[in-house]
Amino acid sequence: DASAGGAPCLNPFMVSDQCCAMVRDGILTESTDRKHCVVREAKKNELISDFLVESKPTKKLLTDFFIVRVNDTAPKKHQRMFIHAKFPRENRPTQPQRGRDDLKKYFRNVPSNEPSWSRYADFHLLLYIAQEMDES
Repeated sequence: DASAGGAPCLNPFMVSDQCCAMVRDGILTESTDRKHCVVREAKKNELISDFLVESKPTKKLLTDFFIVRVNDTAPKKHQRMFIHAKFPRENRPTQPQRGRDDLKKYFRNVPSNEPSWSRYADFHLLLYIAQEMDES
């Protein structure tokens, strides 16, 4: 890191999704030049778009174009998605099978003045609803 007097830095980087897709689709060809990626020539009835570098089409791309910084931050305020954990769990041998009575009991116990999104903010409730919809 030049700003730290040449000391190593811990910034995470990765290869871009665009580069991964180009490798997957066989657009990049083997190259002995370690600083450049080379775009192969198009085969008959195939179209490979031009890449513009400094407003000029080229088949030789600097590898730096495909390196992206990984977002290594966290939100200032963490907001939980699931704020309730009152709906009966699935696959508990000591508890009876979940049913519609559990659904009624859950919604009776959740305050009705809460916004609708938060009334449904229980992971096991959402699993139950999804299973019920699949069986319908």
